[in-house]
Amino acid sequence: MPRVPVKVESATDPRIGNYQNLPGRKSNGQHFIAEGMWLLERLAQSRFEVHSILTTSNRIDKVAALADSHGIHEDVPIYVAPAADVDEIVGFQFHRGVMACGVRKPSPPMEDLVTIPDSLSSSDRRIVVVCPKIANDTNLGSIVRAATAFGASGLLLGAGSADPFSRRALRVAMGATLTLPVRISECLGDDLAWLQGSDFEIVGAVLNQVAVPAGEITTRLARQHVAIAVGPEDFGLSQPIMDSCDHLVTIPMYHNVDSLNVAMATGILLHELRRTQP
Repeated sequence: MPRVPVKVESATDPRIGNYQNLPGRKSNGQHFIAEGMWLLERLAQSRFEVHSILTTSNRIDKVAALADSHGIHEDVPIYVAPAADVDEIVGFQFHRGVMACGVRKPSPPMEDLVTIPDSLSSSDRRIVVVCPKIANDTNLGSIVRAATAFGASGLLLGAGSADPFSRRALRVAMGATLTLPVRISECLGDDLAWLQGSDFEIVGAVLNQVAVPAGEITTRLARQHVAIAVGPEDFGLSQPIMDSCDHLVTIPMYHNVDSLNVAMATGILLHELRRTQP
């Protein structure tokens, strides 16, 4: 039987509470919002459950077809409303035509972060990206995207970091958060010690003249597996995090530039670790 969309009669309909006033809404810890057809498709292909879908009237046929072709359960409601009404519901002008609400999962165990994905089965190097305190959603989303692109096996976040499943972080990451294991640490020091006990060396990215230049870091590694810790551009890594690192690395820069955006720096360092991998 064809899917029957659920017509939204009012912007205050409690059935669509997860979509209402999104700019002012804080996470309830149970759900997250994915925007656009691309992220809906990535969500449908991921290990996360689709809770519901909200779309505009002119997109309903495409959204229903995607739901059918990607195995989204027929019990998942597809709410539909005119575009102007959707704007009122979500609290801003929304041009992507569709949103989906996903169900969060518990933070994965450390073991999941160090499992080599099938796509990297030929590599001997495992890489975990550590973000003790990346509070900017856009930067965190870009880091997740870079980490996935350069073959990291997981991302470890400190308690001071942004929500990796926020709308903006998920959008900037292009849905990579739905495939890369992301752990929100309850005690980052313990998790770093766990990594070191699991044959990882901790490399901290810093702005420091005595740190090892990025092009030389792999010559200093005694082990194959690396956890690269990155901090925000304004404050960098805290002293306790730096003290826990086995190495400190820096990216040489020119023309009196003294820092890079943290996501850009992360991408450069990950590329270097992959370029020189065994």
